[in-house]
Amino acid sequence: QEAKGGTTAFTAKLAGYKLGRNQSRDYFKQNPLPIESEMIEVGVTCADGSAGTMKLPVQSPSKILEYLIHHCGLHLPDSLVANFWEHLDNMGDEWALSTKRFRQACAQQVWPVGIYGDEACIGLINAPTNQIYGIVLSLPLFRPKVTRVAKYLLFSIESDRVLNMQATLYPVFRYITDNLNQLAENGLNGRRFLVSELRGDQAWFRNIFQHASWWRKKEVCFRCQACTNQNHLNYLHYDDWISTRRSTEEFLFEELPQEMCPLVDLYF
Repeated sequence: QEAKGGTTAFTAKLAGYKLGRNQSRDYFKQNPLPIESEMIEVGVTCADGSAGTMKLPVQSPSKILEYLIHHCGLHLPDSLVANFWEHLDNMGDEWALSTKRFRQACAQQVWPVGIYGDEACIGLINAPTNQIYGIVLSLPLFRPKVTRVAKYLLFSIESDRVLNMQATLYPVFRYITDNLNQLAENGLNGRRFLVSELRGDQAWFRNIFQHASWWRKKEVCFRCQACTNQNHLNYLHYDDWISTRRSTEEFLFEELPQEMCPLVDLYF
């Protein structure tokens, strides 16, 4: 419609939005979301640098999926979903094989969903160097012409408001994890859902999982025992370290701190 010279009513409201003293409140008053957010209490860094708590909005994956299916008519052909799992099973994908018994026991189709996280600059006029964390829900098998239509924001927060991962993001991850596990166990509208991918760059995974091995240490890889030492496990010696790849259990017990990111509790 915009390409034809017109705009939607929602786009027109966005164009009329003006920055004010309370930008977040005023924005959502003018452009209300169709889904009510859940308010989760998290630790934050206050304006004066002290530690505090605040209730921040988090979008529920189940409410988003329900809205997409019931109100937007989202549909994935059964053959597409079946081919997705069949391909992974035939390729011997470890995660797919670990969920095969669950999928076979389900009377409904099991849709894959994904979680993507990242930190990026937001370019605010009053804070040009500040960044923002974002957590996004995606449907790997839903591929519209416009990619952003298949990405659904669950939570965001300016980086300088993050107190630490445990205080600020872990409560959000706990809510998201519990909600996604309910979708796996109870389903929605005759479908079950499984998280098939956790996406993000190396910095994102290091921040949220805080694994012991990373690129600034001699032990550079959390997936295996590759290192920068001049021995047979040096990362240049592929044939030697490839056999040291960690299983999921080994990763959990060898690499993660005692207080683990709640995402490790995702149903699989």
